[in-house]
Formats: sequence, C-alpha cells, structure tokens
Amino acid sequence: MIGLVIVSHSRKIAEGLAQMIRQVAPSQAQIAFAAGVGEAHQEIGTDALEIVQAIRSVFSDSGVLVLMDLGSAVLSAELALDFMTEEERQKVRLCPAALVEGALAVAAQLSLTDDLNRLCEEAQYALTSKQSHLGFLTETPFPSQTSVAEPSGGEQHSIIVRLNNPHGLHARPATQLIQTVSQYDARVWIANLDRHTANVEAVSLNALLTLGATQGHRLQITACGRQAGDVLAALQVLIAGWGRAAAAEETPLLSQAVGRSEVSQPIEHELNTITAIPIVEGIAVAPLVFWRPSLVETRPSSVVSPTEEWQRLQIALQKVEGDLQVRYERLKNQLGDDKAAIFQAQKLFLRDPTLIDRVRQLVFEGNVSAFQAWKQACEQIATSLQEADDPYLRQRALDIFDVSRLVLTHLSGNEAEKIHLTEAAILAAEELTPNQVAELDPQTVRGVILMGGGATSHSAILLRGLGIPAVGGVDIFALGLSDGDWVGMDATCGLLWLKPTPQVRADLEEKAQKWKSARHHLLQTAQIPAQTKDGFRLEMLANVGSLVEGRLAAQSGAEGIGVLRTEFLYQNRSTPPAESEQLQVYCQLAEILKPYTVVVRTLDVGGDKLPAYLSLPAEANPYLGLRGIRVSLRYPELFLTQIRAILRAADPYPISLLLPMIATLEEFEQVQQLLLQAHEELSQAGVPHRYPISIGIMVETPAAVILAPQFATQVDFFSVGTNDLTQYTLAAERGNVALEAYHDALHPAILCQIQQVVEAAHKRGKRVTVCGEVAGEPEALPLLVGLETDELSMNPNSIPQQKAILRKIDRNAACFLAQKALRCSNAAQVRQLARNFLAEIGQGQS
Repeated sequence: MIGLVIVSHSRKIAEGLAQMIRQVAPSQAQIAFAAGVGEAHQEIGTDALEIVQAIRSVFSDSGVLVLMDLGSAVLSAELALDFMTEEERQKVRLCPAALVEGALAVAAQLSLTDDLNRLCEEAQYALTSKQSHLGFLTETPFPSQTSVAEPSGGEQHSIIVRLNNPHGLHARPATQLIQTVSQYDARVWIANLDRHTANVEAVSLNALLTLGATQGHRLQITACGRQAGDVLAALQVLIAGWGRAAAAEETPLLSQAVGRSEVSQPIEHELNTITAIPIVEGIAVAPLVFWRPSLVETRPSSVVSPTEEWQRLQIALQKVEGDLQVRYERLKNQLGDDKAAIFQAQKLFLRDPTLIDRVRQLVFEGNVSAFQAWKQACEQIATSLQEADDPYLRQRALDIFDVSRLVLTHLSGNEAEKIHLTEAAILAAEELTPNQVAELDPQTVRGVILMGGGATSHSAILLRGLGIPAVGGVDIFALGLSDGDWVGMDATCGLLWLKPTPQVRADLEEKAQKWKSARHHLLQTAQIPAQTKDGFRLEMLANVGSLVEGRLAAQSGAEGIGVLRTEFLYQNRSTPPAESEQLQVYCQLAEILKPYTVVVRTLDVGGDKLPAYLSLPAEANPYLGLRGIRVSLRYPELFLTQIRAILRAADPYPISLLLPMIATLEEFEQVQQLLLQAHEELSQAGVPHRYPISIGIMVETPAAVILAPQFATQVDFFSVGTNDLTQYTLAAERGNVALEAYHDALHPAILCQIQQVVEAAHKRGKRVTVCGEVAGEPEALPLLVGLETDELSMNPNSIPQQKAILRKIDRNAACFLAQKALRCSNAAQVRQLARNFLAEIGQGQS
C-alpha cells in the first residue's frame, strides 16, 4: 500500500487533519506527519530531516505520496529528497494538491490502487468542487481509468480450489479475497469452472459475485507478477478456512435452549391464513404498519460540470464510508463481528473498480448527474445478480440496493428516511436492507413481513441478532390490508393470520406469551450462578466496552465484568478523558453490576488504533510495536490520570486493575512504581481511594506464559487473552484474512499454554480467567472446564447459553476431554472432539 506523508508548518493543523483522515483511511494505512519545529514541535516551521524520517517510516515498494501546506514546506520536502538515495527518490512523489482536500481524497483510496501517479492525480482533482463553486474551475478531463484486462503473456501460475462453505463466494468471503490479493504484488483472475465463466480480475466485488460460485464449485485462480506464487498460496489457505462458522450464525440461541414443542402447538387455521417463508423464528401478534420508502433527486439529471458532479460523488462516498464504519462498530459490539461484517463488505463495494469506472463513464461521457450515474450503475449490477440461478446470489442484490440508497440519499440532499414506531406493531415492507434493520427497535417492532428475503440474507442475520421474528415470500401489499389491521405470525413454522378473529388473536397472544416466557426463562436461569453436574463453579463474566453493554451484561446474568475495555473513553475525541469523567463511568458500571467485581483494563491501543491526540511514529508492524502497556508507559501522565480514576472508583466499589499485553517483569515493575506514585498523589490531596488494589495481567504473549511462575508471585490474577495469544503464538496477524485458518484459539498450542498458566497460578492460589472470543464458544466450554480455568469472560449475549451448557457438563469427563485435546495435532481435531462431547450431553447443533 502506498504511504502518505503530511508536511505542515503547524503541529495542531496536522493533528486535526489526522483526526479527519482516520475517518476515511483503511485501518492498515501507513500515514506519517512532519509538522512544526522546536520543543514538542509547538513552533511554526518545517524540518527537512524530520520529513526524511516520516517518509522512511511509511516507505514501501508501492511508494510514498507527500502533501505539503505552504511554499517553504515544499522547499523543505525538496531538500528532504536530496538526503535520500536515488532508489528512494524514484518512489516518492511530491504532490501539488491542496493539503486538506488532497489528503482526504488520497486517504479514502489508499487501499484501492498502488499507482502512485494516479493517486497523485486524484489528490489534485480533490479541489475541483470548491473551484467550481467559486467560479474558478478550468475544465480538465478526469484521470483516465485503469484498464482491467484478462491475463495474457508473462509467466502465469494457476491453482484449482473447491468451495466448501455453504453459500460459496458471497459478499463477505469475496471481500476477504480482495483484501488478501491487495496485500501482494500480483494480479489475480478467477474463473468458475463449473459455470464455464470467463476470467474476472480479483479487484472487483461485483465481478466476483457474478461468477455465481456456490458450494462445491471449482474455481481456477490465475496469478501473474512478482508474488504470484505467494498470493496463490495465501488464497488457498484463506479459502480452505471458509465455512467453519457458517452454520452457527444461522442457528438462533433460543432454539438451542428451548424445545419448539413448548411453543409451537397448532392454532385453528382460517380462510385468511397464508403460508410464508420462515426467516427468523418467533411469534407475534400486533397491528400492521407498512413501510414505503421514497427517494427523489432534487437536482436536474443533466449537468454543466461533470467534474463537479464527480466531486459531489466522492464527498458522498466518503460520508457513507464513515457511516458504515460507525454502524459496523456499534453492531459488532452488540451482535458480534460475524453479523456486522456485511457493513465492511458494503464499504468495499463503494470503491469497487468496476462500479467506479462505470459511474465515471456515465458522468464524463453521458453527461448525467452523479445521482443518476450512481443509480444506473448500481441497478445494472443488482439486476445481473437478480438474474443469477443461485438464490443466495439473488439475495445479494438487496445488499447492492442498500448501499446504493445510502449514497443516493446523500446525493439527493434529502434526509435519510428512518423507521420509527411509537407503538408495538408488525412491520411490512418489500425489503429491509441491513442498514434499515440496524435502526429497528425490538421493543416496538414485534415482527417483520417481507415480500422477499431469506433465512441467510444479511438482513436476516441482523434481525436474528436483534431477536425480531420475521417471515418472507409474502406480497403483503396485494392482500387488501391497511395500516392498523391486526396480523398474527408464527415465524417458526411460517404462518400468517390476516385480520384474525378475536379467538385466534387470543390464541396467538397466548402462544406469543409462551414464547416470551421461554426466552425469559432462559434469561432468568442465566441469573443463577452455574456449575457443572458434579458441583464445579465456573464464573461467567462479561467483556464490556460501554455503559449500554454493561446493562446488557447485567440482564444476561454476568457475574461481573471480566474486561472493561476502556478504549471507548479515549476514541473519537480530540482530547483524552479527564480523571473525573473516567471516575464517573467506572462508578456507573460498578453500580450496574454490583455486588460483582468490575475488572478495569487500562488503555489498550497501538499504532493501528491510536487516538488522534496521541502521536507515535508509524510502524511497519504495529502488532509488534508500541501497544498495550507500552503506550501507557510511553505516556505516563495519561496513564497516571487513568490509574488515579481507577483507584478512586475502587474505594466504594469492588474494582480490580488489569494491565494489557504485559510481556516482561520489568514492565510490571514500572507499573507498580506508577501505582505507588498515583497513591501518594491522592493521599497528599486527601482523596479517598483504595491502595493497594487487586491487580492482574493479560497473558497475550508466549513470553508471559513462560514467565507465569514468576508473575504468579506478584500479581493477584491472570486473564488469558486468547485472541492475541493465538496471533503471537502462531505468527498470524489477526487482521490478515489470508491467515484466517490460523486464527483458532482451540489449537493445541494455545490449550497447552492455558494449561501452563493455570498450573502456575493455582500453585500460588491465584485465579485464571479466559477472556478472548473463544470463552463464548460452546465448543470451547468443556475444554476450558477441563483445563480448570476459574472464570470465563465473554460477549454478554453468550452468557445464558454457556451457563445452560455448563450445567450439563461433568467435570471429570471434561478433564479427560481436555487431556485428549492437548494430544491433538490441530484445531480441527480439537473441535471435532468437542462437538462429539457436546452431542453426547445433548448440546449438539440441530
């Protein structure tokens, strides 16, 4: 990926621009700043040597683009090039674009091209909207589009792979595939041998979807270029790892814990009873509300300045990308990453080369508005998907319409229409997009009836996560119903009652109540501490990153907060949170969870997710750089502020302190010194606080595992972060989709390390918590019981299910299972053992 360097006379300007850039840049972007001079860079000016350092910090074979603010910054940048080697200079471009507009345009497209000249052109054209508005625009053709030809000539390498995941090459795996290809210096083409398709280049999400590649199909993948062999090897690993979680996402929690016979007794059928396609199981009866969205362009379809229209589109795309990222983060915390991933795929679609080239052609050659060009191009892609033989691909057309509508809303100048119900109702719509589902309130939307839809659509996945019953395949608009008419639905078996009689309504309400009672029973039993059949207590805690999640944890039966991710206090703001603000939040969460303990993890960030007000040098591999406790030790005043807030909150509440990514004993000793300093400062000021405080470390590196016996003499508890421990043990970066097959915390290497930590801790009477994503997996539960861990900390939604399973486990049997797992060769063998174990105790997937 091309690196970006910002040169400014003012450090404050650079910091403000950094905050803007991070809203549109890909997470893996390499961006550096050279701004200000003097002590702490607070004086106005630029330094050529600092520019050299900034360029080299983001340098790669793709090159570096440098943007500057004023004339002397240009001179400093030119001087910086004189200090560099000829080979380095060949890969650096000093761009004459406007600083702010150019930086935002470049940041939004860093992941889309490695063409340094084209990126420089894009930056220069970022100013055209302002120039046009003020009447200073000189019309200039837009940079030519990049050709996408089929492979020809040169040395080529090919492999043939078979798709084993249930739905084949749909949006999310296609997104992973494109992201993987983008990491290599190679061009890749793919053909579907079973459908005899032509090759399509693996840079376009839409082109990949048109392959119609479903489960069992064979794909021929051809690559050429310097890293052709490497990219094919990475793709082979990626594709082999697909499909493991597909079945789980389609199985709702309630159906696993509650027998259908309890709530699915037959109700009298009437003439006005119709069948529907079950999408999300559940029962509801309520008045009907129709959803008929409209969208009208407020600008003329023909335009005077194609360049201005193009810039309008770029602004809209950047805004929608930001909105999708916010939605992804919110639903990832609420429903899990797998269900929220559709919004990441939609972000990729926004910059799809095939789509963008078509829109560019319509704007500059067809002389139509950005609105009409975007609408036409998206409709063409969606139509091709709707005509596919595979029903799963036909459902993907809705995702295209969804993201298309988001952009059109911004281009139209209208406010986005929202579904807002003031009273309980069943919602009827032709379709609901993932973004519309994300805004629904389960308290008022009791059920959903759709004309289309399917159980595996992205909207269905989100509806299932929200617990809203839904059916599809019903042309509800053609049935003579009006807003306010009563409708009943049993989405478990796919039945609809239109204008039901009072008796049927009463029966449906009773049935719905039984369903709610069954769900309520599951949550109630979750409030009871769980233990194995032979009396072994395993506490179930929650991973929490907001007050909302804290309340959800309490409702879900959490016996405390195992990891309070304090990053939410630091992100998306221009200044760090004050001590008083942190104190208030910690106390609020402790009040929600009392009398249970809240374990507060100190700030856990790094170069890949750094708040705008912190400045760290760009790193080639942030996962092996300044992150976790290293950042806190780098900024002791920031750390002391947080420590003081935690010590103060621990005075009236049971609060413990957790340190992220401790790898050495020296790091822990430095923290102890800062803790003592914070204690002395509070004591001198007469502020009530708790000292000493219960303190633990995150075990996230093999070094911490090896040193566990020494750490056990100093810490009060251990918390095993299996996500990072897996990453560092198997040398597989968490964000690298090409290595997805390695990202399994049930690998025997990880289980062995958990066992080592437990043994070291228990010898000293210390407790061990497992707090990675694996803690919430049913397959992991008997293994973690058998390894004798003391606590599990997980997503709040997983707690009721894990408690229900725990009550059916015999600890001795679990210990035997764990020992067998430790002797396995790989994670797949471990998971098969666990699945067999769950099936034997009646917890296998149905």
